[in-house]
Amino acid sequence: MASITTEQNYDRLKEVKQFDESKIGVKGLLDSGATAIPRFFHQPPENLPGPKPKNRPRLTVPVVDLSGQRSTVVEEIRRSASTLGFFQVVNHGISPSLIDSATNGVKEFFEQSNEYKMKFYHREEATLGTAYSTNHDLYQSRAASWRDTLQARFKCELNFDCECEDESQPHIFGYCRTQSRRIDAVHGIGSVRTAPVKPAWDAVPEMCRAALADWDKAVLGLGEKLTSILSEGLGVKSDRLKELSCLNARSMVCHYYPRCPQPELTVGLTAHTDPGVLTVLVQNEVGGLLQVKCGEDWADVEAVPGAIVINIGDLLQIMSNDKYKSVMHRVLANPVEGARVSIAVFFRPSILQNLYGPFPELISAEKPAAYREFTCEEYITRFFKKELNEKSLPNFYRINNTKA
Repeated sequence: MASITTEQNYDRLKEVKQFDESKIGVKGLLDSGATAIPRFFHQPPENLPGPKPKNRPRLTVPVVDLSGQRSTVVEEIRRSASTLGFFQVVNHGISPSLIDSATNGVKEFFEQSNEYKMKFYHREEATLGTAYSTNHDLYQSRAASWRDTLQARFKCELNFDCECEDESQPHIFGYCRTQSRRIDAVHGIGSVRTAPVKPAWDAVPEMCRAALADWDKAVLGLGEKLTSILSEGLGVKSDRLKELSCLNARSMVCHYYPRCPQPELTVGLTAHTDPGVLTVLVQNEVGGLLQVKCGEDWADVEAVPGAIVINIGDLLQIMSNDKYKSVMHRVLANPVEGARVSIAVFFRPSILQNLYGPFPELISAEKPAAYREFTCEEYITRFFKKELNEKSLPNFYRINNTKA
């Protein structure tokens, strides 16, 4: 049955499919001279930003100086993670030129010809390597968002404990292809552990390949530093998140938000929370579009030169037993000529068969577990079954007699 909107002769699915099969993305539509956005990009009113109230206090995301005294840094990050769920870090040890090279390289890719970019366009979620597309939930969502995306998927492989000892076949997510069976790893103690390996950089577009490889190395070091600080802020040992393989699996998602001809009708990214443990994001100088939900209002995440944006994911909210907050955030449609570019790295555990839930150290009679346990595999599968703005994973796993 065709997807029908207010006009009986409008077939949404057909229009979406035609756009997807063209492989030109929103940048291609803009380059073709489009002065209006296709109807399937029209967002429902509840997804669009309302008018800003007059005399509203300006809300901004805190900036934390990582070069400060350790105890001060831990407290500042703990406070931000416990309230807004977002913060920016400066003096993080990563060169501003490295960040600029990464964002500029991504921008260069998206501004290549349609013919070149088409070689990377596909929607095979399980594929390792690089994928270029517009909206991973294009076919599931009520309306599309005005952005294009280049995503790099990072695989995990066997730690050479499998009895087959076949190094020619990668053991992805604990699955042995040689023996055609899954190898269990319970609580990190078993016949297999997954660990990160180098991505297939040859599959990444050449104009951003080296810069993204350098950024990947840098963000791993920053991720380890931040998870240590966040663990201390919870009152657990500093390597608690690292022990749970929370740095071992990641994906890198590069978004490109070109000018939108009708920004009042759509968004760049619908309001959502991130499903993983931690998100590390850099953006170029085009600011004023990324916003974080703060009570009933929205706070702007200003583009601070050299700063890196950090936010808590759903999984860390669950593991912290609600001490840390994963909050809604969105990106507005870009109304100006210059494109906004962002690169987000999402960290999550690599041992998919482990059980995850609130840390036992954070559970007591006064503060019972707010969530039931689950495997990471179940959790990720559930995330990809819905459109982006319908994600409510903490609520799904929440125990009924607890409150946020």
